[in-house]
Amino acid sequence: MLSTTGLMLPKIAEIAPSWTSRTVSIRPKTGWPTFNPSICWNGTEILTVIRTANYRLDPQWHSMEMLSAPLDFFLPGPDPRTVNYIGSLSEKLEWLRAPIPIVLPEGCGNPAWREGIEDCRLLLIEGALFAIATIYDRSSGDNLMGLVRLRDDGGISGVLTLVSPLNKPREKNWMPLVRGKTLHLIYSCNPVIAVTIDFGSNAMSSRKIEDGPAELRGWAGSSQGCDVDGSMLCIVHHKVLIADRLHYSHRFVMFDDDLHICALSAPFIFQHEGVEFCAGMTRVHDRLFVSYGVGDNAAMIGSLSVAEALDSLAWRRRA
Repeated sequence: MLSTTGLMLPKIAEIAPSWTSRTVSIRPKTGWPTFNPSICWNGTEILTVIRTANYRLDPQWHSMEMLSAPLDFFLPGPDPRTVNYIGSLSEKLEWLRAPIPIVLPEGCGNPAWREGIEDCRLLLIEGALFAIATIYDRSSGDNLMGLVRLRDDGGISGVLTLVSPLNKPREKNWMPLVRGKTLHLIYSCNPVIAVTIDFGSNAMSSRKIEDGPAELRGWAGSSQGCDVDGSMLCIVHHKVLIADRLHYSHRFVMFDDDLHICALSAPFIFQHEGVEFCAGMTRVHDRLFVSYGVGDNAAMIGSLSVAEALDSLAWRRRA
């Protein structure tokens, strides 16, 4: 794949020889494509959310074919719809709990958010399961960011909407880093801007951390942060239009205790050029499991050793 500088980008297997991946299959009632899974290790199983949506990308990746579904399953309409499924996997990526739909019950949140919770990033806060997600509000056409409280039975017990630090009406892809009772949401990588929620004091704030590395201009969140020796390792993404086709690339990025970027890898792709999007990374013992979508039509999970991910990083001094 060509980068914005015209260089060929390596596949992740070229920088991490231990890399293996496989498709994670489910059969949604709607028959819609599955993609952009997120994952979270809870100590015994890999909690997994997989997105399904009522569209299919065309070969040029910049228009959508809208798909139908049983009318008793979702509200009819021409706009994009999402139904997420939650289940759990073993370390061998075998289903332990079969995936079931995530439901926004009546009286929880805005009815205009139904089938509008997109690209969840799973996280555990003090043992409770949450997701950071984009929420498409079809009454306004805006994309909000929300912190969604999830139950084991697929229900949603609460939604906290988050304020854009730049007052934008359309937001996506904030990157969650959990430290105890504090949730940091990386808004951008250049400059590094973070939204912080302190559950101990029930306070929310946003601030600019630093200008960030010049090579990360235009790069944004993909995965959650994984604790590696006290720092937070993440995957970030960048997309660019080349010859009428969208191309996505990814990097590993490390944040220190103060949320400064202390290391980053060179860009890579997962398996082919085009639309690939990472929405999850979690550490299981000495391996990192990475979840990503391909072409908005396949849900994939791969893994690599923590050591190989760290070996890919170039460390930088704080400015």
